[in-house]
Amino acid sequence: MTISKRQFKLLNAMNIPLWVSKHSDPVPVIKTNKEKSTRDVVVELAALVDNKLFNDILITMGLSSTNAVLATNHKNSVQVGEIYWQFSDKDMIEFNNNLLIIPNLQQLEKSPKLKRQLWQLIIDKELICR
Repeated sequence: MTISKRQFKLLNAMNIPLWVSKHSDPVPVIKTNKEKSTRDVVVELAALVDNKLFNDILITMGLSSTNAVLATNHKNSVQVGEIYWQFSDKDMIEFNNNLLIIPNLQQLEKSPKLKRQLWQLIIDKELICR
């Protein structure tokens, strides 16, 4: 995958490494609750807040994980600022009414396609910090 000079500068400004070692720290597990709907994933806030990918996405959006709280009005969600994050065990990314539904972080980290979709959604919905 190639990136432009502008994209490279933006990634560097956000302290997002261009290359990540395959031997980096494992992604914290967010457990799927199989008894509920296939869209429901149990959110472990502590593991989520410590996750580098999650924090990098938040930085891109001008948010901070220090403001992350378990949401009470959206099932199995975390609220950061005005956006509710809901994790799914499906390979889908959606954003409607301030609810961002993304795959769990293990799926997202392993899939360049999903990362591109998320990045494009952040740009298209103007969620990026300017």
